[in-house]
Amino acid sequence: MKLLTVDGIDIAVEKKRVRNLNLRITKKGVYCSVPMYVSYKEAEEFIRTKIPWIRSKLKEMPGDADIPECEYKTGDKVLLFGEEKQLLIVPSEKFSYDIVDDTVIMRIPADSTAEDRKNAFRLLSKELLGERIAPFMSAWGNIMGVGEIPYTVRTMKTRWGTCNVTKRRVWFSDMLAEKNDRLIEYVVVHELCHLFECNHGERFKALMTKYLPDWQERRKELNGRQVASGTSHCF
Repeated sequence: MKLLTVDGIDIAVEKKRVRNLNLRITKKGVYCSVPMYVSYKEAEEFIRTKIPWIRSKLKEMPGDADIPECEYKTGDKVLLFGEEKQLLIVPSEKFSYDIVDDTVIMRIPADSTAEDRKNAFRLLSKELLGERIAPFMSAWGNIMGVGEIPYTVRTMKTRWGTCNVTKRRVWFSDMLAEKNDRLIEYVVVHELCHLFECNHGERFKALMTKYLPDWQERRKELNGRQVASGTSHCF
């Protein structure tokens, strides 16, 4: 499985024993299955020819239009690591933040817009998520015998994580900042298992069961609420 970003759209590409290239669009994202002999470059070229169709289909998908746009102002509530938190915006020349009990304190210039505050919250979420992932990567890297594997947190709308086996590097979606430690750990183990098995076949499943016996329960819980926007929702 490889994540390609084409014209700003994240597309999960998976090589399978199929004859043709196929596109599939669901509420969880855009997927493309390609024959084993087709290169990712060829797959990307194919996807580019389908971008207008993809965009039209994405517009038809039911979204969150009925959910009011969050302004990330004092009193708004956000989800952080499985817990509901309340925002407290404090005017300040420089951006900084603190987490005190159930309150996220964001210090940001007084003239900040809703978009500024949204981006600031995304930055702190990414930083906190990176810190949250670190002990899992270290512990499971040792358990699985792969050592310290570099990783990055980035915005991904269709995947919780992705692994580059050749470069031995992992990327995690910033959407995981909404999830609890149990689910974050599942994604870490999932991506590290890809260092041994690229696809999601029986060998991969056996590895997941070996290291995380309840992985199927965690997967079901993780995918129970997909965040289409890739950012935290307010309540």
